[in-house]
Amino acid sequence: MAYAIPTEQERPVLFRWLKQQSAYTTYAKIEPYFADWIAECKRIQPLALDPLDGQPALNDSEMRLLLTGYSAFVQALAKLRKGDRSAFKWMGYGTGQGYFCEAMRAVEAWQTSIARIAEGLPLADTEYWPGFEVRFKRLIRATCNGGAAWQARHLDVPAPLNDMRWFRGEIEPEVGSDFRELRDSGLNFPPVPTPDKETLVKTGDTIPCYGIWEPVKVKFSGGLVGLFKKPEVPEDGQFELDGCMNYLHAGSPAPTIGFEEDGYRMEGRPTVWRLLWEDTRYLDGTIPDEEREYLFARPEDRETVASDPVQTRVQSDLLVAHSGDLAEKAGVWALRDRLDVRVTLKQGERLPEYEGRPCDWVLVTH
Repeated sequence: MAYAIPTEQERPVLFRWLKQQSAYTTYAKIEPYFADWIAECKRIQPLALDPLDGQPALNDSEMRLLLTGYSAFVQALAKLRKGDRSAFKWMGYGTGQGYFCEAMRAVEAWQTSIARIAEGLPLADTEYWPGFEVRFKRLIRATCNGGAAWQARHLDVPAPLNDMRWFRGEIEPEVGSDFRELRDSGLNFPPVPTPDKETLVKTGDTIPCYGIWEPVKVKFSGGLVGLFKKPEVPEDGQFELDGCMNYLHAGSPAPTIGFEEDGYRMEGRPTVWRLLWEDTRYLDGTIPDEEREYLFARPEDRETVASDPVQTRVQSDLLVAHSGDLAEKAGVWALRDRLDVRVTLKQGERLPEYEGRPCDWVLVTH
């Protein structure tokens, strides 16, 4: 039995929500929250000491991971601005390139720690913990605006969005809350587009393009003992839904879809994905006017921290530059992957390579 699927009234909202979740404008609004948290980590690292041994409560290894993550986010954002949606794909950890999965590595690690009520964390025993925690939780809430577009780490699991009860608030009420805000916004959403040419891809076959796809039930053409069968477009052009639409990624195998009777391994079941909209945004260098209307669930609107309003820092607050770039500010620059390797530069001097290879540098003092 399938999970709850979208109604005809919910489909236009879900379509618009997925466009927002995969939009450059959304990620550009997430970035200041990431920068704000990283800047706070950078500020408190030399100040917050483990009460037991007097060593930094945020050690160099942790800071390297944090700076690597932020640098990856900035690079991924730059890729997306050019229309390179590979930034959404799971490309593994430690690639040194701009992918959101790499950016979220440190965030996910800290999320696990904070979820355990920070027991045993040296930083939690210092006066700097409240400011750190507030900024971190704001970042987590901000990333909820874009998480639906990220490819799952494991490709042999169902597509991320399965059950419309999440979005209706019937189960796990915090999940999909931004969808409900969009639904209740009073905005008029255009109908879900009907593609000029139908593209159907069955589970396991390669997805030809990035975009919003919807699982449907269709008949298959004849084949040899189940081989070479292809999904067919219904004669009347009307598709029966088989689940919830998702943002899928070019070059990857089409996923399964979740269902209620799935076992503990959560492998899902095969389906057929119908392309509703191919994502070609930003390839012409412009940002669609529609994005001006996109709703962004601002984390500070969901909490009251009167003594600590969010500081929306621009990227220059935490300067990260690549070998060959001109130093925007004079000061000491540290190798992002080895904070003990440092160079002192004047404004306008070029960031060097390290041991004959290009690398990233972060401004630590100025």
